[in-house]
Amino acid sequence: MTSDAISAEEQAAFSAWLHASPDHRSAYATVEEFWGSLDGLQAQGARSALQSLPSGRAIMRNTKAYLAIAALSIGSFALLQSPWGDHYLADYSTAAGEIREIALEDGSVIKLNTGSAIDVTYSDSQRLIKLRQGEIIINVAKNPQRPMIVATSNGTAEALGTQYQVQHLGGNTAVAVIESSVKVCPASGIFRSAQPECLTLQAGSGVTALKPGMVAQPVNIDELTAWTGGYLSFEATPLSEVLKALERYTPGKIYFDAKEMNTLQVSGVIPVTDMDKAYAMLSKLLPIRVEQYPYLAVVKLSNTSQDTQTK
Repeated sequence: MTSDAISAEEQAAFSAWLHASPDHRSAYATVEEFWGSLDGLQAQGARSALQSLPSGRAIMRNTKAYLAIAALSIGSFALLQSPWGDHYLADYSTAAGEIREIALEDGSVIKLNTGSAIDVTYSDSQRLIKLRQGEIIINVAKNPQRPMIVATSNGTAEALGTQYQVQHLGGNTAVAVIESSVKVCPASGIFRSAQPECLTLQAGSGVTALKPGMVAQPVNIDELTAWTGGYLSFEATPLSEVLKALERYTPGKIYFDAKEMNTLQVSGVIPVTDMDKAYAMLSKLLPIRVEQYPYLAVVKLSNTSQDTQTK
């Protein structure tokens, strides 16, 4: 970023990464502080002390080089542990606003929602899909000898039928069954039993959190799967929640006052493959205005209609 040769594309990519997570901004601030400390070595007399040694100049060059490599290594490790790292390392992934369908070698089909990343591992005994992050719908080709299992850090969802959805966001996993049934099992751990209690979900049911003690609940399949058609469906949903959902489909951020936006509700379908259209629709239906900037959209109440509530 300090190079004079950095391109506009690289600047845009860096800006997108920086705004993707507070962790990214914190990591970059740490790197900046580290480089600043290197520049301060001269004032502290460290440079003269090193140069007083027989090979002081070489030691100084090597020390700074080693520290730079260490900083790069730490930064690289942090990146690989971040959501961006999941995308770089995953077998298949989608960018913000992208919806993708993948045909697997056994005839199964997976749809990836925005910002999703998966790994696919097939063996003679099972078909394993590791959901690193995001949301998928899998239409399973039947093969009783090789069960299809979707795994996250929270546990597993094994197909006993054909079609189901798994979402893994913010460290939480939700499962919904579209057709047939699915066996869900929370992950075992040092403070849990070696064989956690599993639950079988039927079509039209799901769990909002894959964890011990989970309970099956009815789910609205049409609303949950609306993203496959390029839109989201809402029913009397606070605008703040709608904006949070839409933010997943943008490469930047959507800024708004949650308290103000909670006074408005949305019922209907909002497109997610064309954010300009989505903002225009919301602005027409609700007393709000949307100001767009690179990697940022600011949503505010209209000055003339702040007390109006619209569905």
